[in-house]
Amino acid sequence: MLAVVVHALLAFSSPKLARPSGARQSVVVMAQKKVLKLDARGEFQAREVSASVPRVNLLRRIDELKLLTQVANAGLLSQAESAGLFSKLESAGAFSTVEKLLPAADDFGLLGAAEALVNTPVTLLLFGIAGLVGAEAVIVTLVPDDNAALLAVQIATGVAAGAGAVALAAAAFLVSVVQGE
Repeated sequence: MLAVVVHALLAFSSPKLARPSGARQSVVVMAQKKVLKLDARGEFQAREVSASVPRVNLLRRIDELKLLTQVANAGLLSQAESAGLFSKLESAGAFSTVEKLLPAADDFGLLGAAEALVNTPVTLLLFGIAGLVGAEAVIVTLVPDDNAALLAVQIATGVAAGAGAVALAAAAFLVSVVQGE
């Protein structure tokens, strides 16, 4: 049942509106690729033109509909758990725990944040990793390690910067897969 809900969510496509009489330039939000294409009148353009990747808006729509709260209120995951659909996760009681956290995900707008992350260029995430590692190198260099408190500061910032860099690297990999790069 959960698989059906997930497939239904992933298959959502907004209805196509009537084509406007004038051509409108779309907003470029991701990396561009050079392609050969036909113009609005169907004529071939012999030069390369840039084509951008369209924005992913599914998560924003799910966030607007408060779908996670509706799933929690309907008790779909608890019903799937009681029906025995997912054996290992059921024994741990994972679905009822996740179901309690779904409204919090709606309240904090986590789906909107995920959508913004999906539409972020991967290079920006990689620059974030470089910034974290560089800042940590500066901290380790400038903060003296002559007493235990300052050494603890170096260790704490090193662990935080390392965890942040690993999280950004994982996010960059996932975003590159989603964007098809």
